Amino acid sequence: MNRFSDMTIQKLGYYLYALIDPRDNSVFYIGKGYGNRVFEHEQEKGGNEKKHKRINEIIAAECEVKKVIILHGISDDNDSEKIAYTTEAALINMLDYLHPNELTNSVSGHHAFEGAMSVEQIERIYGAEILNSNDIKKEDKVLTVKINALFDYSISEEKLMDAVRGHWKVKKNCDANYIAGVYKGVIVAIYKINKWYSSEVMSEFYCRKEEFGNNKGRCYCTCTVLESDDPVYKRYIDKNISSILKQQNPVKYLY
Repeated sequence: MNRFSDMTIQKLGYYLYALIDPRDNSVFYIGKGYGNRVFEHEQEKGGNEKKHKRINEIIAAECEVKKVIILHGISDDNDSEKIAYTTEAALINMLDYLHPNELTNSVSGHHAFEGAMSVEQIERIYGAEILNSNDIKKEDKVLTVKINALFDYSISEEKLMDAVRGHWKVKKNCDANYIAGVYKGVIVAIYKINKWYSSEVMSEFYCRKEEFGNNKGRCYCTCTVLESDDPVYKRYIDKNISSILKQQNPVKYLY
């Protein structure tokens, strides 16, 4: 089957759908649409390479992509597309939480909804103790960097450190002692800085090597993990510094 009848289209309205790999029954794409949108992915060229690669593998195995309508009959009014977008984002968040990196969707829905988080993670972000400027010890020389685009709660410790330690536009001869990763205003990681390197020169310590050549004028550093009972770690970890990070610059010196 490669299309709906006109009568079906009229009755479906906006709908949410899933593309499923029949070889293992895994969901690899969530979408919203109208009319014959659910059938169009197999004819598309370019765009989402990860999705098309999966579709081509299914076809090469002489199978057919399974298509499931998850929700349909979304009210035909001015809010119908908004409802579809919202529901699509919720489904993507849930599946991505349960099976990280399995979906081929290139973005998490079309609106800025938060991803799925456990209740503990929700509390960590929204219930974080506020760190005021008076609580900061300037002699700590903490440099904070925003890692919103790189962080999620399934990230490994190694990838978290790599997200924090580069690549940033820092002051020449930066003398910071510590570097702290900030996610949505909360410090989620802090490390002792060992040494700074130019991001324009490859070395064995280079973080996120796939980015090499795209970080002109930036630097990265090597770091040491702090123990959980370290005074500096305890002073800053899981603290909300939103009131201090008012500027758009992703780098902030707390000294």
